[in-house]
Amino acid sequence: MRIVLRPGAQNAFGPVLKRLREHSRGRLTQDDLAARMTHLGLQMDRTIISRIENQKRVLSDIELLYFAQALRTSVARISELADRPASGADLLDYPVGPEDELRIQVAEDELDQPVD
Repeated sequence: MRIVLRPGAQNAFGPVLKRLREHSRGRLTQDDLAARMTHLGLQMDRTIISRIENQKRVLSDIELLYFAQALRTSVARISELADRPASGADLLDYPVGPEDELRIQVAEDELDQPVD
């Protein structure tokens, strides 16, 4: 799949995220993906996912990190898939190793630290 920004597109990765979701083990629904992302700490619902996949909503970099983790892939892999012709096999044959795991942590604000 090549990145195609049609007139009015709000993001470049929506179609790739949709393909990854549809070709995931167990074929995730938008509701399933939204539940995963909410469990990871990013409030998400099916409508938002649909708008992102259809390039009708902006995709923030933080959201892209959560999508990668929820889809058990890496941002690098998402970018790679966006830059090549579409094939179902390329989605399923990608081995995800520990180096591809995404770790999302919320930084603690200095104000939250106990005062000595």
